[in-house]
Amino acid sequence: MIMKKPIVLLSLLLLAMAAPCSADNAPNPFIKKPDGKPPAAPPGVSFASLLENILVPPDLLDDWLQEHPMKEDATELRAAVQAWVVEGKAKLDHTVLILGTAGRKTCSNLVLEKTYPTEFTPSGAGVWPMPTAFDTRNLGQDMQTGVSSADDVPTLWSNAEFIEMVSSDSWQQLVERTRQPNDVFLPHFRSKRITKSDPAKSSKDPFAPPVPASEINFNNPPGLIFKPDFVQLASRFDPVFEGNPNDNLSRLSFYRGSIAAPMQEKSGKATDVSRLSVRTIRVPLLAFSSWLQGRSPLAATTESWEAAEGWRKAGKAHSIGELFTRVTVGTKTTLENVEKYIYPTEWEPMDETEFLERWEEGKKLEGKDGVATMKRMKVTPLTGADAASLPTAFDTRNIGTSVNAVLSNGDQGLVLSCEWDRVLHLDDSVYHRIKVDEEWIPNVKMPLFSATKLTADLRMQPGQWTLLGEVCEFLKTGILDREHCLLVFVKVE
Repeated sequence: MIMKKPIVLLSLLLLAMAAPCSADNAPNPFIKKPDGKPPAAPPGVSFASLLENILVPPDLLDDWLQEHPMKEDATELRAAVQAWVVEGKAKLDHTVLILGTAGRKTCSNLVLEKTYPTEFTPSGAGVWPMPTAFDTRNLGQDMQTGVSSADDVPTLWSNAEFIEMVSSDSWQQLVERTRQPNDVFLPHFRSKRITKSDPAKSSKDPFAPPVPASEINFNNPPGLIFKPDFVQLASRFDPVFEGNPNDNLSRLSFYRGSIAAPMQEKSGKATDVSRLSVRTIRVPLLAFSSWLQGRSPLAATTESWEAAEGWRKAGKAHSIGELFTRVTVGTKTTLENVEKYIYPTEWEPMDETEFLERWEEGKKLEGKDGVATMKRMKVTPLTGADAASLPTAFDTRNIGTSVNAVLSNGDQGLVLSCEWDRVLHLDDSVYHRIKVDEEWIPNVKMPLFSATKLTADLRMQPGQWTLLGEVCEFLKTGILDREHCLLVFVKVE
């Protein structure tokens, strides 16, 4: 009996080897096939979306509205607000201009990665409490936009969100007396969101992140609908609390967009295209905003290059970087100009520990009788330079600019799918200080990063600089730069 089992198994193996070769191609029911994604539809018409955020005194705005009732077309209000900006009565906070093609992912992300402490350990008299746990919140501006063709009438849609940290409190008297203005403790966040809710995905948390761009169907938009070719007031947000001198302005968000007529779409061909250039220019925000007022946002696609060059030659703007590489149509090309930045994420406090007593006690351990060693000790924080904490864990972040691009050359001409990403180390956030020679110096700190991203598909003419988008940026302190903005241009040739 023992000898028969191997013989039977061998016979079955030989029968399997003698099966027809077509069985090799039969589907295996035990192997899960990846979900097949339908091929992307050809890019639709070109469009542009402009969102302008302006801070206005509430009383000044209300007085104007008393004499000028609100209309669907907010061109008159926008012109009045622009005059207030020029006169210094109102402030340009930031603007976002995105250009793209219908049906393709079109997004702008301006992120400030704010890390803050969530737990502390008391360290004794005359010493700051030691932070022992941290969390990170992405602040800044997020915007998705596109074209909707409901009822065969093309309109524009957009979602936008702006999150900021208003302040942070330590809730400890010594810290409050000796802290610096930009030290970070328990934060107060504020969120302003303009979006159309999806009941299936809506969140009751007003600070919950918006739906990721990867989950948005850009052919079935979830955003607010806007008519093209005239100004609309998308939102007004008044101060949350009265009497706060640092928060006493109303935030107005103006939306304006335009859609190209299909017969006006004239893309070039990629027969001889082999090079890609990307250039970023920092320009005056007020000058760019004023320049836009007399133009269709879509005109900025090509006309903004001449304006930026004029400001640069006049000494009012300058290039902050250019990337160049060779490309092949239909192949993804990646450019990276980055460096690795290593920084600490955990610290060990420098304390002096004295064991006062040690003893053993009977104790139940997992249901069984056992003996536990107990101890009582005295922890004395060191002072002066000896109190500097020791970094014990580290992380790495890529700093710099990267571009992912794909050139395609279909029946509708040359289209560039582009993602521009810029990460900066602005400064360090301080969470803990020690006293050295009568001065409270930083002890525990982590870097403050900003990350800016533009994602769009553009119709291209070889040899012509084309605007990918306009975004603002953060200053070293983590505050929005209200004096300048960035124009990102691309060119294929």
